[in-house]
Amino acid sequence: MTREKGQIRITFLQSVFKGKTVYYVEIMTYIVSIVFGSIMFRYAVPLIGSLGDMRASSMQWFKMSYMYLVLPLGFASFVIRNIQMMILEFMDLKKAESEGAFATVEGGKK
Repeated sequence: MTREKGQIRITFLQSVFKGKTVYYVEIMTYIVSIVFGSIMFRYAVPLIGSLGDMRASSMQWFKMSYMYLVLPLGFASFVIRNIQMMILEFMDLKKAESEGAFATVEGGKK
């Protein structure tokens, strides 16, 4: 979903800003997502440790900590993917700058 930029987005901000600012808004979105994912990861790890040897009531052979292991794994992959997307956004910004996509029209020249 992140690769396709399908996560919840504030498209209003993207429609308001033009040029480089759109890239900066995207990068800020990724930074906020990374901070959120990191905080959630930080609190998910101790949660697993606090479950100890607790078992699921319907499946006594299955530890609850195995079920909750999905939380830190999911948040870690979320953070890694957002870092990757932020790097790609920086690369797109540099590419757009080098192609002169943000050049202003002065004297009839781009």
